[in-house]
Amino acid sequence: MFHLPDFPPILAVFPVLVGPLQTLLALLPAILIGVGSMLFAVFKPGGFVKLLRFCWRQRLFFGTVVAVLMAWQYGVPSRLFSASSSPSGSLDGRGSNAEGVAVDPTVPDRIWSNRRDRTVLSTPAVTGDQMIFSTATDIGPFSPTGRGAIVCVDAHSGREIWRYAPDNYRATFSSPVVWQNVVICGEGLHQVEDARVTCLDLQTGQRRWEFRTKSHVEATAAIADGRVFIGAGGDGFYCLAVEPDTNGQPRVLWHLNGSDFVDCESSPIVRDGVVYFGLGEGGAAVCAVQAETGHLLWKLTTPYPVFATPTIADGKLLIATGNGNYVQSAADLLAMKLQALRDDDATAEQLAAASERYKPVGEVWCIDLVSHAVDWKFTTSDAILGAIVPTVGSIHFGSRDGHMYCLSMTGNVKAKFNLHEPIIASPAMGTKHVYCSTASGHLYCLDKTTLKPVWDRSLGPGEMFSSSPVVAHGHVYIGTAQQGLACLGRPGDPEVPTWVRGDRGGNVDGSPVVEQPVILWQYPPAEVSAVEVTAPLMLLDQALYVAAKQEERFKLVRLNLQDDVPAVNWSQAFEEPLEIAPIGCGDRICVVEGRASSTILKLHCLSTLDGRSLWGTTIAAPTALTLGLMVPRAGVTLDAHRIYTWTGEDRLGCFDLVTGKTIWDQSTRGVGTSLPQMRGRGTPTVAHDLLFSYVGPATGTGSTILMAQDAATGQFLWKTPLQQEPSASPILEETQILVPCHEQFAVHRITDGVFVETRPNPEVPLNPAPFDEVGKPVSPLVSRRSRIYYGTDRGRIVCLGAAQP
Repeated sequence: MFHLPDFPPILAVFPVLVGPLQTLLALLPAILIGVGSMLFAVFKPGGFVKLLRFCWRQRLFFGTVVAVLMAWQYGVPSRLFSASSSPSGSLDGRGSNAEGVAVDPTVPDRIWSNRRDRTVLSTPAVTGDQMIFSTATDIGPFSPTGRGAIVCVDAHSGREIWRYAPDNYRATFSSPVVWQNVVICGEGLHQVEDARVTCLDLQTGQRRWEFRTKSHVEATAAIADGRVFIGAGGDGFYCLAVEPDTNGQPRVLWHLNGSDFVDCESSPIVRDGVVYFGLGEGGAAVCAVQAETGHLLWKLTTPYPVFATPTIADGKLLIATGNGNYVQSAADLLAMKLQALRDDDATAEQLAAASERYKPVGEVWCIDLVSHAVDWKFTTSDAILGAIVPTVGSIHFGSRDGHMYCLSMTGNVKAKFNLHEPIIASPAMGTKHVYCSTASGHLYCLDKTTLKPVWDRSLGPGEMFSSSPVVAHGHVYIGTAQQGLACLGRPGDPEVPTWVRGDRGGNVDGSPVVEQPVILWQYPPAEVSAVEVTAPLMLLDQALYVAAKQEERFKLVRLNLQDDVPAVNWSQAFEEPLEIAPIGCGDRICVVEGRASSTILKLHCLSTLDGRSLWGTTIAAPTALTLGLMVPRAGVTLDAHRIYTWTGEDRLGCFDLVTGKTIWDQSTRGVGTSLPQMRGRGTPTVAHDLLFSYVGPATGTGSTILMAQDAATGQFLWKTPLQQEPSASPILEETQILVPCHEQFAVHRITDGVFVETRPNPEVPLNPAPFDEVGKPVSPLVSRRSRIYYGTDRGRIVCLGAAQP
């Protein structure tokens, strides 16, 4: 028999290794150079987390300087930010629908953002028209505890109502919980050794009492029958009275010692007089104790830490376990453990045992509340850190493996959706939809039954998005890494997935672009002959559409992006090349067949399901605009009902998207100028039943004209000459039209086309690092959900993104 050596706690910020002062002095010049070269990276978005990981890999080098600096300013804590409990803010310890049955936010508008506090790791708590959350700001190498506050805002406007932020209040991970007329919240991150539990008045934010523990309090409290139940990390588990004693001091009703209940990290739940909670690293168990006395009723050991909030549904206790934590995937954690063993000259047997113990895995356990037997287990490939959320006959949860899951109450998979990014937060349930967020900052609205996406939105730059979404008042409320507390979504008709970007390319959803991307996949695989990309790519719904030439055949290929390696759903052949960017809406896509030199082209409407042709017609090829890597003729756009295109050199036409029948056809001859010939240029833009397009002189000199038409009837509304030549299709922005002119925009009023101002182009160009093995880009780069797609001159479609765990 042999035993694995005791590992230090999981360290994700600064491992503290105190060395002698002589060593520090000897290393000081090199240390200063190393620290100086990293300062810039620290304060870049995402740089801090990368610094933490780098410091761990170079711990022998940087440990000494960090220890001395922290000892000088704060004293050396015994351990720092580790894996933590799932943050939550609702009464049941999860992100949830705080209104019960309500109207789901099905339109992804941004309603408001409260950015006074940049970083919100907690999940907001909703009570009536108020939203309460904790904050975590100014965290850095010289301020590891940062600053924090508990803030109450108006749920409808984001206006601040009150703020609790004494000078010594530290950056906080725990989420507030509201009970009757009080707010309860923990304090601090994992390195805090004397974190407090604070009770505030709900209406004023004034402190009623605070209780200081001997460890960190990252768990979120559960409150029942006038009692506060909360884990305190290494200090065990506490039960406090909501009401203080006659002197206004907090009352401890009972306490479970941290030596017996190791690493109390998970947020508890209370049901029928029993408190259920999990134990994390070193404890690895789920516990049930009497709410009144703290007497241990039963304890079930698990092979992996339990950080997520337990859930009770249909008489069963559901728990989530797994290796990995908020800043480390299971694979990263395993690599760290194995390296520590190698540094200690571990045997092959010890390494093999550690590989098994810390293997990438996550599990859901269903436990019978009467017998305490495990009815079934469900395994994932990484940790499950968020709570399991039940609905009628189903449960929903996300995993660090990047998937959202919907299981039956017997543990069978009913639906599964690959978000391609780690999920560390709890999902929130609406009436017909489930809302979830990823660790890199994407918020999704999914159909509750099928998990098919309804919409998704980026939550801005940064890393460590640990806040769980909360649904209330027809909106989704969630904390972000750098944009404070955000309110998004509203009720309405769900958006139909649409792609009309044509040749523009660029960052489709505004999600952060990976600074040092790697090649995630290539299509076709190496053993298959190369493809020549003939038109810009199209991202529609969960698929990538590629117009290509392969082995002297022209075709459109649909690649399913749901799997880690894309699969071909279908391929549709054409007689002529596809040189104009495809567009699509819902279950229909439109492609233009014909060579760039042609004056008459074929417009096809295809089904996204199987690529079959639904209808077709002939159209004209307008004059091309200069649009980056590819300069094909263009001219087709659409909305949910109609297709708009040039039907002749000086004619705009509109077709019914379903039937292909002509709705209107208008001549632009002589519009806005005395010249007899005005030809259509580039691709029109349609939005809110308004159609915008360019016409320019066929011969001689003259200004390009921007025109506005009623999209339903084709009636001309106004026209205006442009001061500069456009470089891309017009863009609608609220009450203004933006005309791209290379590196700037010409802004015009939407009501009459009058020029307003010139504005810089804020869109950052996508510049992926060169990868010689796949070739140079030959199509405009498109980015969505932090992934970049493009075709290369070596006949491959490439997907770039963050390295997979």
